[in-house]
Amino acid sequence: IRDRYQRRVHGGRRTRTTRRITAGPGTSWSTGPLRWPCQTTRRSGTTSSARSASWGLVTYEQDWLDLVVQSYKPITRSPTLGRSWLMQMGTGASRNHMAIQYCMSLTRHILQSVEVPAVTQARASTDYQPGNANWQPLGYTGLFAHAVGIRPSKDNYWSTPVQAGNPYHRGTAVEPHCRLQAAVVTLSAGPVAVGDAVGMSDPELIMRSCAADGRLLQADRPATRIDAAFDAVNGTEIWFADTRVSGRRFGVLFAALLPTRWAISPWDHLDDHHDGDLVAIEAKSDGSFLRIPRGGSLPVGPNRRLDDFEVFNLSPVEPNGWAVLGEASKWVAVSGARFSSVDSSEDGLSVIVTGKAGEEVHVQFAPPTGSTALVVKCVIGSSGRALATVPSGTCGPT
Repeated sequence: IRDRYQRRVHGGRRTRTTRRITAGPGTSWSTGPLRWPCQTTRRSGTTSSARSASWGLVTYEQDWLDLVVQSYKPITRSPTLGRSWLMQMGTGASRNHMAIQYCMSLTRHILQSVEVPAVTQARASTDYQPGNANWQPLGYTGLFAHAVGIRPSKDNYWSTPVQAGNPYHRGTAVEPHCRLQAAVVTLSAGPVAVGDAVGMSDPELIMRSCAADGRLLQADRPATRIDAAFDAVNGTEIWFADTRVSGRRFGVLFAALLPTRWAISPWDHLDDHHDGDLVAIEAKSDGSFLRIPRGGSLPVGPNRRLDDFEVFNLSPVEPNGWAVLGEASKWVAVSGARFSSVDSSEDGLSVIVTGKAGEEVHVQFAPPTGSTALVVKCVIGSSGRALATVPSGTCGPT
């Protein structure tokens, strides 16, 4: 079937399908040059999926899903054929402990994924090419993916502007917004893929997405457009995502292409029985944070230029006046993968920081007074955890 797709997509000669649908001996349907598996044992993964798993494959991408529907007419005439194929694929993946990513999927494929536990993600952007805007749909396609319990996937990005020997525009293509690409792919809450050539990466930018061992540091759900952004000037992007740690709700707000300044009420998106103030810190901050009183607003924009986009991390202020700002060197400063608990005392806070043994993590706290963060340096112990405490400013193994 894939050869047929390649001829269709890349302009080769198309072979017309003329034969009637016939059933083989319980193994496949055929129509012209195309064949379709219809027996569970053929698609169950006892052969191909198992073989792939043996060399370390953990995620299988099923591409060309839209063209499957367009090129293979029997699937549009049968109420069960498409479902059977996807269910068999899911069985094969599950038996071999693999995940599935759907790609070029239609709405019907995304809805079918609710019956296929192996499907953990789906492409929610077009193909990446340096300088294109394939990042922009994630603000609303992420809503659809999250609604059915899968992660939206943005295609890869370049972490440096120039990649020698690249195939785009005869090797002259440039990615002008590496930082934006890195932020969006992280905020998608899906897989993060870097498309750099060997030796041409920006390690510091890439590591803003993950811990030292490569574990992604993301919010609990994808960052998606807030309601007000749907009614705004075309192109305005304001997204929000949140993370829960120890019953507290932390937020991250992304804003780009705002022609004017906005005053955003964080409680419209973050309020969860929190009656106190909030603090907000922007990703480019040198440690300065904003304190937002209950009922107040967060000033965002203008940022007409893509490189002027903003990422604010928001945290609840505890009754004693302290707040956890998190790890400022990451796009998502407070993630469940980095902070496993937050505890408040009469006059301070303590957080459990997780990571790779020996990893150095700088945790920021907002003190009760002032607007400059207190930074506590932690070195993760052999247990994979450390305990950071304020106001003492200490951190040790736990």
